[in-house]
Amino acid sequence: MSPQGELTLTVELLPDSLREGVVDMRMERVRGDGLGAEEWMLSTRLRHSVDDHLRAHVTPVVRVDPRLVLGPQLLDGRWHSGADLSRPGAVDAFAVDFEAGSGQGVEQVPGGEAIPFSWRIEEGSLVALTFALDAEPGVLRPDCPPGAQGCREVRRRVWEPLRMDARPGLRRLYVIEALWLDSGAGPERVSRQLNFYDAH
Repeated sequence: MSPQGELTLTVELLPDSLREGVVDMRMERVRGDGLGAEEWMLSTRLRHSVDDHLRAHVTPVVRVDPRLVLGPQLLDGRWHSGADLSRPGAVDAFAVDFEAGSGQGVEQVPGGEAIPFSWRIEEGSLVALTFALDAEPGVLRPDCPPGAQGCREVRRRVWEPLRMDARPGLRRLYVIEALWLDSGAGPERVSRQLNFYDAH
């Protein structure tokens, strides 16, 4: 890698692979956010092929901190989603509120209804769960009442922690975030992505 933060690779694809030719790959650092993450541009070109044209996209890169451990004191409070905050002109964002003492919280979509959940730490990851009773259509709950029949998990959010950094007035937590939803046939994963959350 060059001192300017560039990496260039050339790979010759094997014969009879999906596409034959020589792949030129270049990674170039675009910018850092000052809180542990950077943006890199990855460009590729397949030479000696009918598909010989340049492709490029920008991807975030986060250096993992193996010492990071999630817990009630760290999570307590309101966290705003970077996926929303990063959009041009954003004035509000999806938020997650954690109550350290109760092990419960709420998700809040701007202009939408609050979604209650209970949460716990499993094998180092945060797991937030929302339930519903068949006897109470449309009502979401943070847990199932003792002895309740027809209570099922309808929403699961998992954060795999990567890194936390801070500056005065701001804490930023980077996570791999996965979401499961149940539309009637059981929980199904609908997304998994790198995200960050800010707490002020």
